[in-house]
Amino acid sequence: MRYRLDPSVEFLHGGRALLGGDPTKLLRLSEAGGALVARWRREGCDPAGPAERQLVDRLVDAAMAHPVPDLEDRSLPAVIVPVRDRPDALERCLAALVASGPTRIIVVDDGSIDPSAHVVVAERHGAAVVRRAISGGPAAARMTGWRALEPRPMLVAFVDSDIEVSPDCWTALVGHFSDHACGLVAPRVAHRTGPGLIDRFEAANSPLDLGPDPAPIRAGTRVSYVPAAALVVRAEAFEEVSGFDEALDVGEDVDLVWRLAEAGWRCRYEPASVVTHVGRPALGPMLRRRFDYGRSAAVLDARHPGALPPVRGSAWSAAVVTAVAAGRPVVAAGLTGWTVRAMAQRLGEVPDAWRLSARLVLRGHVGLARQLARAVIRPWFPITLALGLVSRRVRRLAAVAAVVHPLLTWRERRPALPLPAWVALGLADDVAYSAGVWAGCVAARRLGPLRPELSQRSPDGPTG
Repeated sequence: MRYRLDPSVEFLHGGRALLGGDPTKLLRLSEAGGALVARWRREGCDPAGPAERQLVDRLVDAAMAHPVPDLEDRSLPAVIVPVRDRPDALERCLAALVASGPTRIIVVDDGSIDPSAHVVVAERHGAAVVRRAISGGPAAARMTGWRALEPRPMLVAFVDSDIEVSPDCWTALVGHFSDHACGLVAPRVAHRTGPGLIDRFEAANSPLDLGPDPAPIRAGTRVSYVPAAALVVRAEAFEEVSGFDEALDVGEDVDLVWRLAEAGWRCRYEPASVVTHVGRPALGPMLRRRFDYGRSAAVLDARHPGALPPVRGSAWSAAVVTAVAAGRPVVAAGLTGWTVRAMAQRLGEVPDAWRLSARLVLRGHVGLARQLARAVIRPWFPITLALGLVSRRVRRLAAVAAVVHPLLTWRERRPALPLPAWVALGLADDVAYSAGVWAGCVAARRLGPLRPELSQRSPDGPTG
């Protein structure tokens, strides 16, 4: 397995320190280690020997380097496809799967009203069918297919019936498993753009699409989850954590990835492989799905306490943002100056530490401000609404928060729909998700998804 450094990694102190990763870290190196990483930056990384392997593992785990999958690996997984009352979608899904190469495909009918329609489609494409008399939900259906898959190959893929894979989608995914610590790899899930307003919104704002950059998958990072709409698992790893939790009707994919990571398995997001999600282009189904995603937060928090805070960052950044919101710029400037000084002291011998410290601290403050702006409109929306009824300042801040995020994402993503529609659909999305979060918290009697996680460490900036 070869590796490449993440383009965002900065070389400091003559290559003796690296700044980057997710979350941001300052990684200090020996002189020999710095020279080695500098060579890897020029030529690519092909570690030789235990010491180099150990350094690469540190870089990969810090998201400063990424595996480059072996494109010569032509292994193919067995595929499990759960479906319920979707024969037309299944037809498209299986046609694409067969064209991509896998020969072992199991269709799990999850209590459909007319199971014979799925049988006809599956037989036409050479897939086996397992029938559940009563619907148990996606997790139960996938596990039914898993238990029917005997003998089990090394790799198993789960692909939902509303997914269409590309002919070469497996190559970039299975190549990751030459790393024996890799337990799961997921592709990029792109929404199929249609002519309707909802389809165009989803194409630029789908929660299934996690972007163009590769990443490790773990709680608290940029890619903290992947959808089970399409993913490949190592059978050994999947078996070790007992697969999907059949008690979960939503959030089962997030729970699986986090349990694999907690068990020591590497989980990777690989956007070089792209599959297509064919959604339902209507507002009602989209908002119901967003509600369900929100509802899963409390259930996941019960299994993984503290993994889903609405805001994560430094208490000092929170104090600065609060001072700005309260109209106290002098206080905000004083706190910012203090955190810049504290960060510069932590950076120690790094050249130009004060300038680097100022950049990192300001980036941390702005990042937390964006998180708070999202939180007051998304998970905290009922609180914002209640406070807005009695406070003009809260109303003004909420109005700014409701507009700033859509404007920023509009500029970043350039969606193919008018700005007013983008803002309106985004607000509907946020409110539906918020309603789900609160419904889940009430049902589970948990406040974890509503409670911010603020570090007491004095300065914002890198760890390491």
